[in-house]
Amino acid sequence: MSSIGDFLVMAALVLVGGTPTLYLLFSIPVVIGYKIYRKIHFGISIMN
Repeated sequence: MSSIGDFLVMAALVLVGGTPTLYLLFSIPVVIGYKIYRKIHFGISIMN
């Protein structure tokens, strides 16, 4: 019975830690790419 509880705790930790990690892994390059695109095409500051 202990191994089932351990598995459930591990699955919860994977969800809690993995979800924000994957979000940051994909969102940061997308935001940087969008800012570079706006800078090249529209001349808008990268800091905005």
